[in-house]
Amino acid sequence: MSNGISERQNKESNIAKLAAQRQLYSNVGRIERVRVVFTVIIPLILAVIQEIAIELKWAKAAACFFSIAMLVISIILKTARKNNKEKAAAIQQEFDIDVYQMPWDRDLFGERRDFTEDIATYSKRILQNQHKREALLDWYTTEVDVLPLYDGIAACQKENFSWDAGLRKRYRTFSGVILVIIIFIPIVICLIKESLVFDLVLLWTMTLPAMKWCVENIRALTDDINRMRTLESSIYSVGKKNIKNLQRTQKEIFENRRLAYKVPNWFYILFKNNDEDRERRAFEIGMVK
Repeated sequence: MSNGISERQNKESNIAKLAAQRQLYSNVGRIERVRVVFTVIIPLILAVIQEIAIELKWAKAAACFFSIAMLVISIILKTARKNNKEKAAAIQQEFDIDVYQMPWDRDLFGERRDFTEDIATYSKRILQNQHKREALLDWYTTEVDVLPLYDGIAACQKENFSWDAGLRKRYRTFSGVILVIIIFIPIVICLIKESLVFDLVLLWTMTLPAMKWCVENIRALTDDINRMRTLESSIYSVGKKNIKNLQRTQKEIFENRRLAYKVPNWFYILFKNNDEDRERRAFEIGMVK
């Protein structure tokens, strides 16, 4: 007997929700790439330029001014990234609620909003691409369809737990290394050139947006790792599932989606084979049990 999850997840209305959330997450990735350009690459280039154009006094002033401007731009881009990510998480929550036939708990989930217009707006581009649309079919593995509904929901929630704490720890270390490099390179330059403290402060000012980006990454990733420990405990808890603990877990999944830092695709790809294979094997073992 089917629990209906496979059929409901492939409804046109739910495919549109998945398309909308995927487009929004793609927007988050693009915004973050632009933010890296403005907060890391451009400030570092400006720092190099002012060292090369050392005789041009205006170059230092211009470099400093543009670094401060980059700092302001990074704040604007951060806000845009947050808005896209929160909307994507909310739309994916609507998808799960419908697929699971889970009652909306206002105490847990808050007031329910109508995302019809957002879904129509953001889903259009992906739905027009047949290949991308087909990739959204069978979002959850079809094997869950034969399980009792609550067990099927629990299996889907495990499948949703795709954020890899190990990957985040590695990217946090990477961000820390970049931060140390950004801090110490100006010191080395000034020691070699026997420059004044003022020159060191100037160089640090120009790299301030890059330092801010690294610190924000480290903080966000640390929060993700801590939050994921709690989520993992909830998802993999042993015992009979009921609608109340499934709803609480769903709330935690939503919060993780809404808050989790998006690790760049290029970094994820570096460890993709090892991490995905490990997670897939763990999931299959759990299904057998």
